[in-house]
Amino acid sequence: MGTNKSSIDLEGANQGLDAQGSSPSPASGPEFSPFEAPWSAPFDRRRFLQIVGASMAMAGLAGCRPKLAERIVPYVKAPEEVLPGDPVFYATALTLSGYATGVLVKSETGRPIKVEGNPDHPGSLGATDVFAQAAILGLYDPDRSQEVRLNGQKSNWSVFVAAAQKEFARLKSQQGKGLAILTETVTSPTFDAEIQSLLAELPEAKWYCYEPFNREVVFAGAKLAFGVEKEPLYRLDNADVIVLLDSDFLYISPGRTPYTKQFAARRKIRKAKQDSIASTPSRALRPSVALSQTTA
Repeated sequence: MGTNKSSIDLEGANQGLDAQGSSPSPASGPEFSPFEAPWSAPFDRRRFLQIVGASMAMAGLAGCRPKLAERIVPYVKAPEEVLPGDPVFYATALTLSGYATGVLVKSETGRPIKVEGNPDHPGSLGATDVFAQAAILGLYDPDRSQEVRLNGQKSNWSVFVAAAQKEFARLKSQQGKGLAILTETVTSPTFDAEIQSLLAELPEAKWYCYEPFNREVVFAGAKLAFGVEKEPLYRLDNADVIVLLDSDFLYISPGRTPYTKQFAARRKIRKAKQDSIASTPSRALRPSVALSQTTA
């Protein structure tokens, strides 16, 4: 048996392999080494100041554009109390869930810009809450209706008045049958008198009041405890222990602003005796204050 052995050139087969047996990368040359690890590339102070300086220069150039010309049209008959740059405060009330809070509104040339508490009103005592501060945003809603529309088409007030009079005449002939009035909780005597006058003229009409967060459970509890449906008024400054049953009296309850002042009066560090709070919080409601004790 014979074999024909051929010579194998191992040196030629191994050409191009490094000591580890792998083929060298085409980007392993010295011209690619500065970009091999860009995160560890040197970044000196001069380069940093160049980048920051260029950014500040660009920001400065953005504010160098010519100012647009604006014209101030004076009043033909200027109101006595309105002066440009001199704010005017007027007293009003903000209603939430049927409970009013007296506030002072800061106005600049007829535009309300800030809501402050009225120190002479027992519902605010000179302070406000987040709801009162956010109320100023509702005065300038860009999505509010700007014009009268009929079936999706632009119309005018004369067409609206004619259509409303026709519909009201039909309702009046039926004693208001089919008419439903939906409002929030009404505590204004003037508004209530207007609705009562309308219901007297249209006796078949229905009036419904709705609140997303009503107080019916509180009224029912007061009736069980005292026999009448009333809104309880608390004196937290006289309480040594406060028990909360799924309640947050500093956030959504009526009188939250004066309650905050009463509660804070008993939390003075220098006082030897402070009030304590026990709560049974639910998943949907957590008290806004630190609790002394939480009960599951």
